[in-house]
Amino acid sequence: IKTGDYKKNYKEMKKLGSGASGVVYRAVSNSTGQKVALKIASAKEYKELLNELEIQSLSQHPNIVDCIEAYKHKDEICIAMELVDGGCLTDFLNGVFPEDCIAYVMRECLKGLEFMHQNSKMHRDIKSDNVLTSTTGDVKIADFGFAVTLTNEKNKRTSVVGTPYWMAPELIRGRQYGCGVDIWSLGITAIEMAELEPPYMSEQPLRALLLITTNGCPKLQKQGQWKYLQDFIDKCCAVNEKERSTATQLLKHPLMEMACTRERFVEVLASLSKKK
Repeated sequence: IKTGDYKKNYKEMKKLGSGASGVVYRAVSNSTGQKVALKIASAKEYKELLNELEIQSLSQHPNIVDCIEAYKHKDEICIAMELVDGGCLTDFLNGVFPEDCIAYVMRECLKGLEFMHQNSKMHRDIKSDNVLTSTTGDVKIADFGFAVTLTNEKNKRTSVVGTPYWMAPELIRGRQYGCGVDIWSLGITAIEMAELEPPYMSEQPLRALLLITTNGCPKLQKQGQWKYLQDFIDKCCAVNEKERSTATQLLKHPLMEMACTRERFVEVLASLSKKK
């Protein structure tokens, strides 16, 4: 982390939104002209941001948002990341995604998660808000505020973090858990794309957590209109984490064979964007 005023190196700052641990701006690098995303957070969160920065820096993959550099200035920390210019998936939940596009997003996310999990890293907050798209069809996992590295000494975690409606049952119960919590959350994200929101969204968070732990694997409301999606969700959201498929296994699921082309995905995003 460099010491100095990041504002001297970036111009045209425009607020985009807020993440788990900071405010995000669009900006342009003075030296390269590259468009970037700047995440600004309080220096009081230095320790947590250092963990986020480390995991993101060590997770260089086409389906993971790239970390460029970081600054500490007065009471602020600034993390500069690649700008993924299409917006997050949530921005496009104005209409149901067709199954081939859901398959495309799931495949791209699974490639990023497979890389993380093989390197003993968990994201712990997979949801539509943290899946970014570009205007050319890229799909990238973002916001590593809750991410964690598993070590040989601590290859299971028990801390309860994440966003309630996407949480896996074992995480809610405070039991030991592994990378399967990301797979559960990805399954819930697939439901978001099919039904515009996760299960139990109309319930209060505590009530939703209870229902997640007691109602078993979530089901799509109109299962008949999907060819492979419910089976994919069943594999993602097996209540017993040991029975849940891994990212590597899911990349071989029949749903993946339905994945649309990059061009088709861009067209669908454009049509959904017009519905705003």
